[in-house]
Amino acid sequence: MSQDIEQKASEISLRIKSLADFDGVSLKEEMAALKQALLENPSACSLLQDEDLGLAVAALRRMVGVAVAAASASKKGDAKPKQKKLTAAELAKLMSEVSDDEFI
Repeated sequence: MSQDIEQKASEISLRIKSLADFDGVSLKEEMAALKQALLENPSACSLLQDEDLGLAVAALRRMVGVAVAAASASKKGDAKPKQKKLTAAELAKLMSEVSDDEFI
């Protein structure tokens, strides 16, 4: 039984080390598969090395960093142009040009 757990831990460790080769959608899919493997083998998680956990965290940060960059890039393009602030004289002039019939 313990040899089976060690084998699973070794497989999980190899999966974590291979995360450096993935990016974008493939990284997201590989992380989902890794999560499933970790949930199916909780006792194997206790045998993982600190290095493995560090690599997994680095992959998560890469994944989150890409998502944040994509979200901020789309927000920059959607920015509304700033409205010009009108002075009192300009506002009065514009209001005088508008008739009340336009609001009915």
